Amino acid sequence: MTFTRTALITAGGLAAGALAVLAGPASADSNVTTVDEIAKIARLSSSQSLVSTRVAHKDQAVLQFDGSCESLKFGAKTKSKTRWVTGESGVSLKLSKKARAKLMVKRENTQACEATVRILTKVRKPRPKPTPTPTPTPTPTPTPTPTAPPTPTPTPTPEPTLTPGTPPSGTLSPVDFGAVGDGVKDDTLALQKAFDSLTSGQTLHIPTGKTFRHTAVLTIRTAGISLVGGGVLLATNEATSAVAIKADNVTIDGPTFRMGTTTQRWVAYEQMKLRVGSVTGTQIRNVVIDGSAAAGLYVGGAGNFTIQDVVIKNTRADGLHMTEASHDGTVVRPFIKNPGDDGVAVVSYLNDGAPCQNIEITQPTLDGQKWGRAFSVVGGKNITYRDVYANGSAGAALYISAEQEFNTFGVSNVLVDGGTLLNSNQQAATTASARPSPNEPRIVHGAVMLYNSQASQTISDVTIRNLTIKDTDPEGYDHVQILSYNNEPQVRLWLDKVSISGGSQYPLKTLGVPSSSLRKTGWTMNGTSLADQIGW
Repeated sequence: MTFTRTALITAGGLAAGALAVLAGPASADSNVTTVDEIAKIARLSSSQSLVSTRVAHKDQAVLQFDGSCESLKFGAKTKSKTRWVTGESGVSLKLSKKARAKLMVKRENTQACEATVRILTKVRKPRPKPTPTPTPTPTPTPTPTPTAPPTPTPTPTPEPTLTPGTPPSGTLSPVDFGAVGDGVKDDTLALQKAFDSLTSGQTLHIPTGKTFRHTAVLTIRTAGISLVGGGVLLATNEATSAVAIKADNVTIDGPTFRMGTTTQRWVAYEQMKLRVGSVTGTQIRNVVIDGSAAAGLYVGGAGNFTIQDVVIKNTRADGLHMTEASHDGTVVRPFIKNPGDDGVAVVSYLNDGAPCQNIEITQPTLDGQKWGRAFSVVGGKNITYRDVYANGSAGAALYISAEQEFNTFGVSNVLVDGGTLLNSNQQAATTASARPSPNEPRIVHGAVMLYNSQASQTISDVTIRNLTIKDTDPEGYDHVQILSYNNEPQVRLWLDKVSISGGSQYPLKTLGVPSSSLRKTGWTMNGTSLADQIGW
């Protein structure tokens, strides 16, 4: 079998759908052509160019799609001309075998729709050269060689033990407002009554050993109150499973926020397990978020917030998601296990009006992942990650980007200082059963990816230093990838003291980024120093 080497581009954040460029296996039953699935799109918006991917030396391209979309057009653009045909499923385009082509799919009406779109391309296999008959040589006496020890199976990172805060004496609990806390009775009304009854400065005790079940969104509306204790708030209706903080200076110390069974990934505020709104002074410490229909901890538009020693696991979307121009935040020791998307994400959409900025994340840990990246900045300013640790990310362990696909801001003044990235890009496996999400396409990211597809935005002044990369999935190709497919700007990138070992044999790939934009110093690979590059 042969494979086409391509890159996968996924969009950051919580919105449904993604743009992907996939690498697929060659046809196994033909000696003449191979067939590669090179593109897939899951949500099509009005008047949007849906696929824009370059191919070379192809014989034919075939469009396949299903869903609610109509009026698609399928095109191929070369230097000399552009050809469009009506995008009926199964329509094909002949391609010049000597010209590089750009394949495109677009909508022609204004109504948004959903569909699955695939483009199949056919390419001739090279004729194999005859194998020369080797000259026989005497067989030497074999010299015994020591057997290398087997590569150990990665050990899961132990989950930290958290100590909830101690409530002051005389503190009220939900039981005082009629809650039972047996995990069976619906305590929604009593919990909301307890939240609403507190005045600024008071504390609500969530006692250890109690499980308070709720079936609707719970909202904290009173400024200056605290929730303290090791008890559980259990949501059992995934559509209305959130606990929302809508008041300033709220402290939560110790409770577990648990989600019952979920059936799908949700995207609305009502499904974020713990949501911090456009408020200031929030403090969240020693909290466990176990399961979520969407993001585990969603911070949207908050300022001057502190998140410390939280455990977030088994979410449908991101573990910790900071967006909507959130600013001036400190995040310390978040532990993210098996999220459905990014582990820790800073995402800034142009529609937010301003980027997220002045956020520092220290000692984040990711242990396993279904989909997405470990730690990301998808638009943002003055964002710092320190002492990162990721084991078994699905895509890149570290992802810094400006995305046209989701209309995000650019990136400026991002620092990643210190850390270890192990077994990155598990979703790169060509065998579906070997991926953490077998029914999802491959992600070809490597361990670190810097990616710009937003022509109006720039990635600038990014420093990554003191980083150890080990055992990146070999099918993820390069350990570090810096990509701008259409020369979208990336400037003043400095990657310093990067130690690479095991996994892929390729340390670095750049595409569409001039050498003058990249400074690479102090790299080693399997103990051997690599050449420096002084770009600026």
